[in-house]
Amino acid sequence: MQLPIFYNGIKFYKYYFEGLKKPITIEAYNKEEARIKLNQVVDKLPKEYREKKPFGETITRPVLGISKKVMNGKKYVWVGSKSSNGWLEENELNERIKEFEK
Repeated sequence: MQLPIFYNGIKFYKYYFEGLKKPITIEAYNKEEARIKLNQVVDKLPKEYREKKPFGETITRPVLGISKKVMNGKKYVWVGSKSSNGWLEENELNERIKEFEK
C-alpha cells in the first residue's frame, strides 16, 4: 500500500548530532536533496558538528505566518504562495499585513 503525498513543497530537515542539542536545519523538497545540501555545507559547520556523526533526522513543513528564518541578517516569515519563494522579509510582511489577511 502506498500513502498519498499530501505536500510536495519545501520541507525542513533537521539533523541531530550526538551530544549536541541544536540541530542543523536544511530546507529541501525531498530527503535526497536535503542530504546533498548537508554534505555540501559540512565543511562550513562548526568544529563540534564536524567531529560528530548525525544520529537523527526529523522532517517538518513550514507553517504559514509562523515559520521564520534569519538569512544574511534579515528575518523572514513563511508566506507560502504569497511570494515567489515562499519567504517574505518580516518588515515587508508587517507593511503588507492587510493584503495578506485577504
